Amino acid sequence: MTTSNITTRSQLANYYGISVKTLNRWLQKFNITLSAGHIPPIELEEVFEKLGHPKNAMSDFGATLPISAKVYQ
Repeated sequence: MTTSNITTRSQLANYYGISVKTLNRWLQKFNITLSAGHIPPIELEEVFEKLGHPKNAMSDFGATLPISAKVYQ
């Protein structure tokens, strides 16, 4: 899955390899508020800025995780 295909919380949770319930906990912990329904690209950018990309997707993006997001390593 590429980030351009992510439009819902369910898809975002799947991208991270976690449940929606866990995603919601992470969002709350990092003070990230998402719109109800489809996630606008600007909000998705905020998620990736604060949480980084998951390890299994990093090779696609060359991203590194911020220290605060190492909770799921």
